[in-house]
Amino acid sequence: MGDISQPQRIIIRNAQQDESKSPSFVTKRDRIAKQYHIIRSWKPRSDVYITLVMNKLLLLEIPCPLCIESMSAFMQTCSGVFLPLILVPLANFSVTVGSGVYNVPHITDIRGIFRRTLSIYQPIFPKIAMIFTFHALLAGFIAYSEIKSYLRMLDMQYLMEEEKEQKLKNNIL
Repeated sequence: MGDISQPQRIIIRNAQQDESKSPSFVTKRDRIAKQYHIIRSWKPRSDVYITLVMNKLLLLEIPCPLCIESMSAFMQTCSGVFLPLILVPLANFSVTVGSGVYNVPHITDIRGIFRRTLSIYQPIFPKIAMIFTFHALLAGFIAYSEIKSYLRMLDMQYLMEEEKEQKLKNNIL
């Protein structure tokens, strides 16, 4: 670190500065902030999904939209289906052991816990599969809607910039 008494050099960029002329000053955070500002101030609000905005989508670092949809479906099913299926028996077994009402395997008996959990989940496997499918389809649809609205917004922004340039050219001529 430097001396605190010395003033720090800070580069202040003009808001009107063209970022394409000096891309070395533009960080990922700046690009995300700029795109997020565009999304927040977009009119009409029904065109934009603000709830789940992905950084990769904002930075246009998407290898393919299907990859984003698949990743979204995977994350949703893991956090909405598999994680609760793993954590709920552990929590219930720890409460049950404390009360002593039911005979449950000890926490160190991993095989016994797995057998008991599997015997409980066995009758509801079709419902779990249905919930898994629903989560995956819903996450894919939400990701698709986000990508579609964001790309539409970028197209509209490009058209508005082109219109401004045309007006500027017409005023100069």
